[in-house]
Amino acid sequence: MSPSNFKRKALITFGILTLTILLYMTIVKADYSELFRANILFVTLSLAAVIFSLVISALRFSILMGIGLKDSVNTWFTSQFISNISPTHSGGEIVRLYVGYRELKNLSKPLTVVLSEIFGDVVVPNIVALMFSIYNVLILRNHIFIIPAAASAYNIVAWSLIVLKKKFLRKAVLKILSKLNVHVEETPLPNGKDVLVKNLLLSILFSLVKFVLMGFSVFLAYISVSERISLLNSLVAYSLAMALGIVPLPAGIGGIEAGLSLIRPGVGVIMWRIISYYMATLLMFPFALTLIHRKIVI
Repeated sequence: MSPSNFKRKALITFGILTLTILLYMTIVKADYSELFRANILFVTLSLAAVIFSLVISALRFSILMGIGLKDSVNTWFTSQFISNISPTHSGGEIVRLYVGYRELKNLSKPLTVVLSEIFGDVVVPNIVALMFSIYNVLILRNHIFIIPAAASAYNIVAWSLIVLKKKFLRKAVLKILSKLNVHVEETPLPNGKDVLVKNLLLSILFSLVKFVLMGFSVFLAYISVSERISLLNSLVAYSLAMALGIVPLPAGIGGIEAGLSLIRPGVGVIMWRIISYYMATLLMFPFALTLIHRKIVI
């Protein structure tokens, strides 16, 4: 993918998200002036929590893949940048798969690592979202939570099936790489199932750390614009946002806003989107360009 394609896709996504935010502000009657009075310290700390969660992801990738942390950081930041401009807030996984294959000359280990990464990052927030949604539907009789309950259940079941049916995913990856003119010579890993289980457990532990960091980022974003929210509710809001972020639009547009709003709608939602998307994506862009110029991303 060329730099011009990156820029075009990023601009399109930025434009769609901006229109969505403007529409959201109209619907909830948010006071946009609060954005200009935001506490810079809390905004900076919120952004730092988002970036640190990516560093945690890179550390996990480095440990599981057995490659240098610097390369892992470059890879993960580029991967997340692509996911931010792709439908359903995903798509950058192919970058990590390709970098892993380029380093190891083998697809089995990168596929196992990336699969375990996705599984951990999907399951941790979606289990929280599912439990909270079921509680609201069955105990509090708040039937709007049927939607996030169904979305989170779908995410958990779908990725569990993908883990169990890894062969189908491997075929899909090979098909994508072949279209990119990448010839893959694959050697199966010994004790593949044991390696996958070990990677899944380690990945889930890292995903728990990421979950807390991202929830803390939501908390800081809200209080930066004087929106009261507890840290616990911030974690739940983030989990609901991830559950509903499966909508087939770049960066989960619409779904993420809806998930946060189920806990507390308003200008805090917009502030977090500005921090976690606009600011973070702009910081990731140089990493993506670096990998392109080094001809690592194809």
